[in-house]
Amino acid sequence: MVERRVWDAEVDGSSPSTPTHMNKVVTLLKLGEVSHQAKLQGKKIGLITGCFDIVHPGHISLFRFAKNHCDVLVVGLENDETIRISKGEQRPIFKLEDRLNFLSELRSVDYLFPIEFITKFASSDAHLPYQKILDLLKPNYLITNASYDQFWQVKKAMIEALGGQILLEKKKLDISTSKIADLVIKHFS
Repeated sequence: MVERRVWDAEVDGSSPSTPTHMNKVVTLLKLGEVSHQAKLQGKKIGLITGCFDIVHPGHISLFRFAKNHCDVLVVGLENDETIRISKGEQRPIFKLEDRLNFLSELRSVDYLFPIEFITKFASSDAHLPYQKILDLLKPNYLITNASYDQFWQVKKAMIEALGGQILLEKKKLDISTSKIADLVIKHFS
């Protein structure tokens, strides 16, 4: 029998249910409502954003770390165009729909949403759309790995301004999606 939790309930008044598979994928607007209801019930919300183009052990470690610190783990996935302009023409390896599907299978992830705005990671104003996400969700925690996230200090300032905290996983693995993607592209080119 699937455990039924009140904070998983649809905000529209439908019966509570545990998100499973693709019904974990919701709009950012819907997540704002879910986050608000969960916080009213004393639940802690954690947020991770990223590409997650090729899921690897470092990602799994990050999701487990995050879930150990929050009741509801929300993951935002970058859209294909943002990844292409930020990481190169041959990326992403997997399209957004596939990445959402992969991550929806993970037990540690409660909700997923596609990040719809297009930005280049290295641009001076890249953080502005993420501020809108934080303003809407108001998570208790923004979770990342300082070893791989060159913008963690900017994220720290943004979440702290909203009264939340940044949680930094300190585990460093000699693996990254970019390294894996480079090998795949080289092998199949």
